[in-house]
Amino acid sequence: MIKRMQRVRGKTGDQGFTLIELLIAMIVLGTAMLGALAMITVGIKRNNSLRMDTTSANIAQTVLEDIAAIQPTNDTTISINDCIQAQSIKTNPGGAAVVTAPNWPGQKLGDIDFSQAKGAVAAGYQMDYVTCANGVQITYDVRWRIDPVAVGGGKNWAKLVTVAALQQATVQNGAISFSPPVTLRTVVGM
Repeated sequence: MIKRMQRVRGKTGDQGFTLIELLIAMIVLGTAMLGALAMITVGIKRNNSLRMDTTSANIAQTVLEDIAAIQPTNDTTISINDCIQAQSIKTNPGGAAVVTAPNWPGQKLGDIDFSQAKGAVAAGYQMDYVTCANGVQITYDVRWRIDPVAVGGGKNWAKLVTVAALQQATVQNGAISFSPPVTLRTVVGM
């Protein structure tokens, strides 16, 4: 019986954590929690950026499809509605200037040139498209260019349509966010 009690006492002295071990474990756990919190914050910000990029692509796609719905031999002005007003879109050849020398990574020759002021774009080939969601209005600069493709006899039987949408730089909580423009192209006709 005495031997049994001595064994139990010997084991109880070796069990448990010391105060220093607990302190180190809490520091490690706290550091891991701060890292996880930082990753969640970055994820939320990136999600918002991706939402803006997707909206830019959707707006460019809408304008592109509306222009593509018009026959290439029919040069007319159509209307598109954003959440505030109806805006005019010209479908005849002409439009915004294109990039001749890329300025930033991802920009390609033939993309719409946003370094040009809005006022420098021919009337009917640029609009400020406004989206409204949850009481927030976000403005996108949308520009397009239509180049004729002459096939036989000099008549324009097809058009190359280039549309780009750029979210205006926004300031939220003192930080400026910027997304590169989204550019889409299609050939109408043929």
